[in-house]
Amino acid sequence: MSSERDVITVALEAGQHVFMHAQGDPARTLAYGVAAAVAMTGTAIGYGTYKYGHKVIDWLAD
Repeated sequence: MSSERDVITVALEAGQHVFMHAQGDPARTLAYGVAAAVAMTGTAIGYGTYKYGHKVIDWLAD
């Protein structure tokens, strides 16, 4: 499996683990949904920064 697919899988699993605990009233379910989205987005942004950060630094250094 490619590293991009691994990161996507980890992000989706993180979101699913958070969302699995969503039970009860709609406000709590919405809060867990937002937390799952933040976990998935944070994982993707972190990986993108890790993977492409050196390219940005090289571009800015020139």
